[in-house]
Amino acid sequence: MAGIFRAGQFELREVKLISSSGEIVDITPSTLSVTIFEDINKFTLTGSVIVQDAINLGSFFPLVGQEYLLLKLATASAQGEEVVMDFTKNALNITNIGTRVDTGSGVQAYSVNFVSRELLVDQRVRVNQSLTGSTSDIVKSIYQNILGTSKKLFIEPTADSKKLVAPNQRPFDFIRQLMYNAVSRKHNDPCYLCYETTKGYHFRSLASMYAQSSV
Repeated sequence: MAGIFRAGQFELREVKLISSSGEIVDITPSTLSVTIFEDINKFTLTGSVIVQDAINLGSFFPLVGQEYLLLKLATASAQGEEVVMDFTKNALNITNIGTRVDTGSGVQAYSVNFVSRELLVDQRVRVNQSLTGSTSDIVKSIYQNILGTSKKLFIEPTADSKKLVAPNQRPFDFIRQLMYNAVSRKHNDPCYLCYETTKGYHFRSLASMYAQSSV
Protein backbone atom coordinates (compact mmCIF):
# COMPACT_ATOMS: atom_id res chain seq x y z
CA MET A 1 0.00 0.00 0.00
CA ALA A 2 1.36 3.41 -1.01
CA GLY A 3 2.06 6.01 1.64
CA ILE A 4 4.64 7.31 4.07
CA PHE A 5 5.30 4.85 6.90
CA ARG A 6 8.15 6.56 8.76
CA ALA A 7 9.85 9.91 9.15
CA GLY A 8 12.50 10.59 6.55
CA GLN A 9 11.11 8.12 4.02
CA PHE A 10 12.01 9.12 0.46
CA GLU A 11 11.97 7.91 -3.13
CA LEU A 12 15.44 7.74 -4.65
CA ARG A 13 15.35 8.61 -8.35
CA GLU A 14 18.97 9.15 -9.36
CA VAL A 15 22.44 9.01 -7.81
CA LYS A 16 25.43 9.27 -10.13
CA LEU A 17 29.14 9.89 -9.62
CA ILE A 18 31.10 11.89 -12.17
CA SER A 19 34.90 11.76 -12.24
CA SER A 20 37.07 14.79 -12.98
CA SER A 21 37.63 13.32 -16.46
CA GLY A 22 33.89 13.11 -17.14
CA GLU A 23 33.25 9.39 -16.58
CA ILE A 24 29.80 8.67 -15.10
CA VAL A 25 28.77 5.74 -12.87
CA ASP A 26 25.18 5.17 -11.74
CA ILE A 27 25.22 4.14 -8.06
CA THR A 28 21.46 4.37 -7.46
CA PRO A 29 21.07 0.61 -6.74
CA SER A 30 24.06 0.74 -4.34
CA THR A 31 22.82 3.69 -2.27
CA LEU A 32 21.64 2.81 1.24
CA SER A 33 20.84 6.26 2.64
CA VAL A 34 21.03 9.96 1.87
CA THR A 35 21.48 12.69 4.50
CA ILE A 36 21.18 16.40 3.66
CA PHE A 37 21.89 19.11 6.25
CA GLU A 38 20.20 22.52 6.06
CA ASP A 39 21.27 25.18 8.56
CA ILE A 40 20.09 28.81 8.69
CA ASN A 41 23.50 29.70 10.16
CA LYS A 42 25.44 28.23 7.22
CA PHE A 43 25.63 29.49 3.67
CA THR A 44 25.42 26.13 1.86
CA LEU A 45 24.11 22.59 2.12
CA THR A 46 26.23 19.67 3.23
CA GLY A 47 25.44 15.98 3.34
CA SER A 48 26.47 12.40 2.73
CA VAL A 49 25.45 9.30 0.80
CA ILE A 50 26.05 5.84 2.27
CA VAL A 51 27.09 3.42 -0.49
CA GLN A 52 27.21 -0.37 -0.35
CA ASP A 53 29.80 -1.09 -3.00
CA ALA A 54 29.43 -4.53 -4.56
CA ILE A 55 30.68 -3.47 -8.01
CA ASN A 56 34.10 -2.08 -7.02
CA LEU A 57 33.62 1.55 -7.99
CA GLY A 58 37.37 2.04 -7.83
CA SER A 59 37.68 -0.01 -11.03
CA PHE A 60 35.83 2.71 -12.96
CA PHE A 61 37.92 5.62 -11.67
CA PRO A 62 39.82 6.45 -8.45
CA LEU A 63 37.62 7.80 -5.64
CA VAL A 64 39.72 10.60 -4.20
CA GLY A 65 37.09 13.06 -2.99
CA GLN A 66 37.20 15.38 -6.01
CA GLU A 67 34.32 13.92 -7.97
CA TYR A 68 30.84 15.33 -8.63
CA LEU A 69 27.51 13.94 -7.47
CA LEU A 70 24.20 14.08 -9.31
CA LEU A 71 21.34 13.50 -6.89
CA LYS A 72 17.58 13.44 -7.30
CA LEU A 73 15.06 12.30 -4.69
CA ALA A 74 11.51 13.06 -3.62
CA THR A 75 9.19 12.66 -0.66
CA ALA A 76 7.69 9.18 -0.89
CA SER A 77 4.20 9.01 -2.47
CA ALA A 78 3.93 12.83 -2.70
CA GLN A 79 3.02 14.48 -6.00
CA GLY A 80 4.32 17.64 -7.66
CA GLU A 81 7.72 19.12 -8.43
CA GLU A 82 7.80 21.03 -5.12
CA VAL A 83 8.55 17.79 -3.26
CA VAL A 84 11.49 16.91 -5.53
CA MET A 85 15.07 17.64 -4.47
CA ASP A 86 16.91 17.87 -7.78
CA PHE A 87 20.68 18.30 -7.94
CA THR A 88 21.10 16.86 -11.44
CA LYS A 89 21.44 20.27 -13.13
CA ASN A 90 23.52 21.73 -10.27
CA ALA A 91 25.99 19.00 -9.38
CA LEU A 92 27.21 18.66 -5.80
CA ASN A 93 30.93 18.52 -5.07
CA ILE A 94 32.33 15.48 -3.26
CA THR A 95 34.80 16.49 -0.56
CA ASN A 96 35.94 13.13 0.81
CA ILE A 97 35.24 9.42 1.02
CA GLY A 98 34.63 7.98 4.48
CA THR A 99 36.31 4.96 6.02
CA ARG A 100 35.50 1.71 4.23
CA VAL A 101 33.86 -1.05 6.25
CA ASP A 102 33.66 -4.68 5.08
CA THR A 103 30.10 -5.99 5.23
CA GLY A 104 30.88 -9.48 3.96
CA SER A 105 31.10 -11.36 0.65
CA GLY A 106 33.56 -8.83 -0.75
CA VAL A 107 31.16 -5.92 -0.25
CA GLN A 108 32.27 -2.64 1.32
CA ALA A 109 30.21 0.23 2.72
CA TYR A 110 31.39 3.83 3.01
CA SER A 111 30.11 7.39 3.03
CA VAL A 112 30.45 9.86 0.18
CA ASN A 113 30.43 13.35 1.71
CA PHE A 114 29.40 16.37 -0.36
CA VAL A 115 28.84 20.14 -0.29
CA SER A 116 27.24 22.63 -2.66
CA ARG A 117 29.45 23.74 -5.54
CA GLU A 118 29.24 27.39 -4.45
CA LEU A 119 31.19 26.67 -1.25
CA LEU A 120 34.23 25.57 -3.25
CA VAL A 121 33.86 28.51 -5.64
CA ASP A 122 33.87 30.79 -2.58
CA GLN A 123 37.33 29.46 -1.66
CA ARG A 124 38.74 30.27 -5.10
CA VAL A 125 37.38 33.70 -6.04
CA ARG A 126 37.39 37.16 -4.45
CA VAL A 127 35.08 40.17 -4.59
CA ASN A 128 37.27 43.10 -5.57
CA GLN A 129 35.13 45.70 -7.32
CA SER A 130 32.76 48.62 -6.84
CA LEU A 131 29.13 47.63 -6.18
CA THR A 132 26.14 49.96 -6.30
CA GLY A 133 22.47 49.47 -5.37
CA SER A 134 20.43 48.12 -2.49
CA THR A 135 21.94 45.43 -0.27
CA SER A 136 19.55 42.86 -1.72
CA ASP A 137 20.56 43.78 -5.31
CA ILE A 138 24.25 43.53 -4.42
CA VAL A 139 23.75 40.09 -2.83
CA LYS A 140 21.86 38.92 -5.93
CA SER A 141 24.68 40.17 -8.15
CA ILE A 142 27.29 38.31 -6.08
CA TYR A 143 25.37 35.05 -6.32
CA GLN A 144 24.81 35.32 -10.05
CA ASN A 145 27.97 37.02 -11.33
CA ILE A 146 30.70 35.98 -8.89
CA LEU A 147 29.58 32.65 -7.42
CA GLY A 148 27.94 31.82 -10.76
CA THR A 149 24.95 29.99 -9.31
CA SER A 150 21.95 29.05 -11.42
CA LYS A 151 19.89 27.99 -8.40
CA LYS A 152 16.74 29.83 -7.38
CA LEU A 153 17.28 32.94 -5.26
CA PHE A 154 14.80 33.97 -2.56
CA ILE A 155 16.00 37.48 -1.72
CA GLU A 156 13.93 39.85 0.39
CA PRO A 157 14.28 43.49 -0.79
CA THR A 158 16.15 45.83 1.54
CA ALA A 159 15.39 49.50 2.28
CA ASP A 160 18.72 51.10 1.44
CA SER A 161 21.02 52.24 -1.33
CA LYS A 162 24.75 51.70 -1.12
CA LYS A 163 27.94 52.25 -3.05
CA LEU A 164 30.60 49.87 -1.81
CA VAL A 165 34.10 48.80 -2.72
CA ALA A 166 34.73 45.20 -1.77
CA PRO A 167 38.23 44.82 -0.23
CA ASN A 168 39.29 41.60 -1.97
CA GLN A 169 37.09 39.37 0.19
CA ARG A 170 35.59 35.96 -0.32
CA PRO A 171 31.98 36.25 -1.54
CA PHE A 172 30.36 34.69 1.53
CA ASP A 173 32.47 36.82 3.90
CA PHE A 174 31.32 39.92 2.05
CA ILE A 175 27.68 38.76 2.12
CA ARG A 176 28.02 38.20 5.87
CA GLN A 177 29.01 41.84 6.35
CA LEU A 178 26.07 42.99 4.22
CA MET A 179 23.74 40.72 6.18
CA TYR A 180 24.59 42.42 9.49
CA ASN A 181 23.62 45.87 8.13
CA ALA A 182 20.60 44.99 5.98
CA VAL A 183 17.12 46.27 6.88
CA SER A 184 13.94 44.81 5.35
CA ARG A 185 11.91 47.14 3.14
CA LYS A 186 8.65 45.38 4.03
CA HIS A 187 9.11 44.45 7.70
CA ASN A 188 11.64 47.14 8.74
CA ASP A 189 13.54 44.33 10.45
CA PRO A 190 17.37 44.40 10.64
CA CYS A 191 17.85 40.72 11.46
CA TYR A 192 18.82 39.08 8.14
CA LEU A 193 19.96 35.52 7.53
CA CYS A 194 21.62 33.97 4.49
CA TYR A 195 21.39 30.21 3.95
CA GLU A 196 20.67 27.46 1.43
CA THR A 197 17.84 24.93 1.36
CA THR A 198 17.10 22.23 -1.19
CA LYS A 199 14.95 24.81 -3.00
CA GLY A 200 17.66 27.45 -3.41
CA TYR A 201 19.46 30.32 -1.67
CA HIS A 202 17.72 32.59 0.83
CA PHE A 203 18.63 36.12 1.95
CA ARG A 204 15.79 37.20 4.18
CA SER A 205 14.81 38.71 7.52
CA LEU A 206 13.64 36.84 10.59
CA ALA A 207 10.31 38.65 10.34
CA SER A 208 9.65 37.18 6.89
CA MET A 209 10.46 33.71 8.23
CA TYR A 210 8.06 34.17 11.16
CA ALA A 211 5.35 35.32 8.73
CA GLN A 212 5.37 31.98 6.88
CA SER A 213 2.45 29.64 7.40
CA SER A 214 3.13 26.44 9.34
CA VAL A 215 3.88 23.23 7.46
